[in-house]
Amino acid sequence: MKKTLVSLALAGFALSTTSAMAAEQPSFNFVSADFVEYDLDGTDFDGFSINANYALGNNLFMEADLQRLSRYDINNLIGTVGFGYAHFVHETTAITGSVGTGYDRVTGLGLLNDSGHFSYANVGVRSRLHQMVELGADVQRNFAGSGLNETSYGVEARFFVQPQFSIDVGYRYVDSDLDGYRVGVAYHF
Repeated sequence: MKKTLVSLALAGFALSTTSAMAAEQPSFNFVSADFVEYDLDGTDFDGFSINANYALGNNLFMEADLQRLSRYDINNLIGTVGFGYAHFVHETTAITGSVGTGYDRVTGLGLLNDSGHFSYANVGVRSRLHQMVELGADVQRNFAGSGLNETSYGVEARFFVQPQFSIDVGYRYVDSDLDGYRVGVAYHF
């Protein structure tokens, strides 16, 4: 009897998984809010980020990000806006490329006040593995006028709890002194 119930449960799960695996494209229309924490040479900075993507057509999209990090009296505000292109290599997988501009401001401790503009280029891949799971990876290069150029590497996962809502997790590695993660929610439209 137990074997029969286990077999029926496994068969039901397999059938529901198979029917739920309808092909879907990665999401390029969303707004997300995340808790963010970065480790800079052993010092934790935490805060929030608000991200948005908006599809401008079949392959073009716009992206924007606002991130605020703080530690004691030090505050860091970073904002970016850019445009991208998604080349679908499969109906569920797209190779993406984007370029944009950003603003970075650091204040605090009474004496510290620095800001500047930068531009960026990003190449990545997004894949909707399942109706409820989307994975992504990217490489981003920031170009600052002061010659402080940096390359970062990121991975992310979206777990859809409803067709319009997902739980997002991500990790970004900048160099041996700076890396961070984010956890949040997104609304997809």
